[in-house]
Amino acid sequence: MEYRDKSKIRYNIITTIVYIIGVILIFQLFNLQIVHGADYRAKSNTRLTRESTIKAARGDVKDSSRKFTSNNSHGI
Repeated sequence: MEYRDKSKIRYNIITTIVYIIGVILIFQLFNLQIVHGADYRAKSNTRLTRESTIKAARGDVKDSSRKFTSNNSHGI
């Protein structure tokens, strides 16, 4: 009987520890998603969207009679 009593106590201790860890994780998830979710979303959106202009190097364009229709200069 003594072995069964120790086994039940160990089982209860492990079960209690697992439940406590689960409650802590659920609380942290609630804190991240519900309480601070809007702040994290705003930070994420500002970090993900950036606008930049990349100038592409283009070669000269010729038509079928080998006359230049466009060159490699920027601007109008």
